[in-house]
Amino acid sequence: LQECNGWDKLPNIAVECGFDHFEILECKTGYHLIIMSTAPLTNVKRRAEDPFHHGLLEAEARGIRFLVTHLSPKSAKIRLQEAKAIQTRCQELQAEGVPSV
Repeated sequence: LQECNGWDKLPNIAVECGFDHFEILECKTGYHLIIMSTAPLTNVKRRAEDPFHHGLLEAEARGIRFLVTHLSPKSAKIRLQEAKAIQTRCQELQAEGVPSV
């Protein structure tokens, strides 16, 4: 999920939606990123630095690594840098034999 500003009751929202497991990246922009899952989340990584305008939240569930971001609203050049960074991360995971989306 992206643009989760004002989600101060995340545990309640997640459980009401049927997700017992969740992770949040509180972004400096205020547009937070969230991963919710019915399965336990492992290998959680949070990146809040360049090239990501908002950030990148990564977590694994049932053997699949999920990468969540909200691309920059500022420029296509920045969005391209973010997309290339995600592509690089997915290639690293692929080399390790970890499926990613």
